[in-house]
Amino acid sequence: KHVEGLTYEEISEVLGIGVSAAKMRVKRARDMLVELLGPSLAGRS
Repeated sequence: KHVEGLTYEEISEVLGIGVSAAKMRVKRARDMLVELLGPSLAGRS
């Protein structure tokens, strides 16, 4: 989403999943990055 500039709707189409599932996957990926790279990323959007 943030790198390619895709909407959640576009992500869901590419992955063949629902919009809510796409939102959850983006959130989980963001949470994993924060965990791996540290709290300095937590406040960034």
